[in-house]
Amino acid sequence: MATADRIQPGLESRIERVIDERLITRHVGGNGIFATPAMIGLMEGASHKCVEELLPEGHTSVGYEVHVRHLAPAAPGTTVVVTAKLTEPTSKSTWPGRPGATRPRLCLPFTRRR
Repeated sequence: MATADRIQPGLESRIERVIDERLITRHVGGNGIFATPAMIGLMEGASHKCVEELLPEGHTSVGYEVHVRHLAPAAPGTTVVVTAKLTEPTSKSTWPGRPGATRPRLCLPFTRRR
């Protein structure tokens, strides 16, 4: 059984994705470009993946604040890598619909490869 006591600083997870139709926006024209909301979604996914196996039944992790700068474009077909590293686990009060939710603080390096 999972236990929140095992959620310690230093835990890491990684998501690697090829930018496809589901992750692009076309409002900039051309073939589209990797969308910032999609980037944040991958960051959230990597964050959750970092701790999900260690959470007790009925618990989850939730994001509550995001500060990002999308510094470089990534065209369709580009591979992006998101790495989440837990820096400070915290446990907050119960959230509606999410009993025992935790709010871990994570460092999320983000890279792209062509």
